[in-house]
Amino acid sequence: MQSPPVESGRWAALAVLCLSLVVIALDGTIVNVAIPTIATKLHGSESQLQWIVDGYTLAFATLLLAAGHVADRVGRQKMLMVGLGLFGVASMMATFSTSVAQLIVFRVLMGVGGACIMPSTLSTIAHLFRDAHERARALSLWSATLGIGAVLGPVLGGRLLQSFNWESVFWINVPIAAVAIGLAWRRVPNSRHPGGRADPVGLAYSAVGLTALVWSIIEGPTKGWGSGAILGGFAVAAVSLAVFVWWERRQLHPLLPLHFFASRRFTMATVSLGAAYFGLIGALFLSTQYLQSAMGDGPFLTGLRLLPEALAIAALSVASHGAALRFGTKHVAAVGLLLSALGLWLLSHLHPGSTYTQMWPGLVLLGAGLGTTMAPCEDSVIGSLPQSQTGVGSSVNSTIIQVGTALGVAVFGSVENTAYQHHMHHAAARLAAAHLPQSLLAPLAQSLSVARALVSHLPPVLQGPLFLLMRTAFDQGLDRALALGSAVSVAAALAAWVYLPARADPGTLSSPDPS
Repeated sequence: MQSPPVESGRWAALAVLCLSLVVIALDGTIVNVAIPTIATKLHGSESQLQWIVDGYTLAFATLLLAAGHVADRVGRQKMLMVGLGLFGVASMMATFSTSVAQLIVFRVLMGVGGACIMPSTLSTIAHLFRDAHERARALSLWSATLGIGAVLGPVLGGRLLQSFNWESVFWINVPIAAVAIGLAWRRVPNSRHPGGRADPVGLAYSAVGLTALVWSIIEGPTKGWGSGAILGGFAVAAVSLAVFVWWERRQLHPLLPLHFFASRRFTMATVSLGAAYFGLIGALFLSTQYLQSAMGDGPFLTGLRLLPEALAIAALSVASHGAALRFGTKHVAAVGLLLSALGLWLLSHLHPGSTYTQMWPGLVLLGAGLGTTMAPCEDSVIGSLPQSQTGVGSSVNSTIIQVGTALGVAVFGSVENTAYQHHMHHAAARLAAAHLPQSLLAPLAQSLSVARALVSHLPPVLQGPLFLLMRTAFDQGLDRALALGSAVSVAAALAAWVYLPARADPGTLSSPDPS
């Protein structure tokens, strides 16, 4: 293992790590803003739109643990550069997609690249910054980078979509990845911690379990929640994940070191982060569709309207470090999760007559919640691990975040989609009264974005009533999804308040957990 570089070199390396992180942060928010446009251009259904986001996230989550192990053995700089290269190439390939199915495949490849990037950044920070206070500062900047990426993503994505085709939101990743590779080669040390071995069996069980779980949630509204396929999918997920845990408990070198979770500090910090991302990314997935397809905003205006939320993430992720030092991690994390819950609750009260003025307070509170929760919990995770295990520990933490993200899109999208389709199918009588063919029902129920484009070609006298019907259906699903997210955030806040230690000295997992 290398020694940390000198003072100036460490902070220069941190800047490169943050730049590498930007490409991941940008991609998430840019793609969310582009979802309605992609739905219209490539004729995607609601479940396909969810897979554009979750195909990437699922590959990311599934491979993070394996990527962390590999990075520790072959070198974190090398893994970082491989991840950036794959991410850039897959982004370029995504621009040539002619169908949603092709785009999903390339999004999965981007997720593989992201899985190589994320753990390499966190574990390298743990290697470079051994002092607890310096590490906390570095992690605050790392967390703020995610917020800055969220700030730039919607606005940049909207501006690109206003001037160019939807492919431009993927082209933007290519030069950023190329620059980051060159800088990583010069500035980031190739730290490593050899040891352990691959666990392909554990990787297979976890991949099958997570994929079956997310697939069942996303496809439930379309195939029917009581159908054999969906019940079978949930059964496969339960069995695979149970066998995965059984297998990992018996391995000398497990993919997922379950003993990490013996630390309340590690466990509750990762759960808090997963819950915060569950709420924010799930709400963001639906908010971009609401702004563009329900309120009629263009992509650029949508990006501007999401700017306060992203600014709140960036600002609070920096400020929360000082607050955690003064008040303790548990108090700051619990408050952050309660802010998220309040934001989701406010957003759940939107109705067909709502305007952006009624929407933005909820967005700001939601962003403030993630920003408040993120940095203290990241520091708790890294600080609870021995130096030799920061790579795989960072991967476990990032995996929980990505699983929370994937479930956020899957659960929020499926709750909304179930309510939307239920409402639209019960509107068959209204379609008949308007002298519209029943064949229109299936495309109108496909997704709000597709339905809006379809209705725009109907006679003007029919557009108003049909659009009100569709927006009412979408709002009902939106309200239910956001209310569920608010309840999850409240539960996570209570768990953090009770179980997350307020403070802990840096040490190993064998150290006692102070309350």
